[in-house]
Amino acid sequence: MKYYFKLLFVIFYLFLFVSCSSSVQSVKGAKGKGEIQTYAASSTEIWAAMPDVLKEINAFDIDEHRSENFIYAKIPISTWTRINSMGMARDRNLAIFIEPITEKQTKVEVVCEQLLAGARIRIGEVHWALDKKFSRVE
Repeated sequence: MKYYFKLLFVIFYLFLFVSCSSSVQSVKGAKGKGEIQTYAASSTEIWAAMPDVLKEINAFDIDEHRSENFIYAKIPISTWTRINSMGMARDRNLAIFIEPITEKQTKVEVVCEQLLAGARIRIGEVHWALDKKFSRVE
């Protein structure tokens, strides 16, 4: 009996580990499917603005991957969504890809795991926060 509890415990933690690591891969693999804007700023300036942008949208569990040009974070779902789903809904995974085009232009793509109405608003919030600091290139 003791053996079964240990086995169940190990399976539970393996499941937890796999589900957490796959969430980064799910949004990272969605590159090219998000909303893209180009800003008149260097990638260094965009990276410097990201902590304020992420704070403004209430992002948490932020993980920067500068060598791969992306940021992974989670954004909370609304209380209304949590109530409607009877507490089963989970926070959404977000990826922000920052790619320099030239010295003075940077492409920013925002991808959210679930493209529901609330997620689309959150994607827009990232670009709105960047719009406060930088002008867009048309």
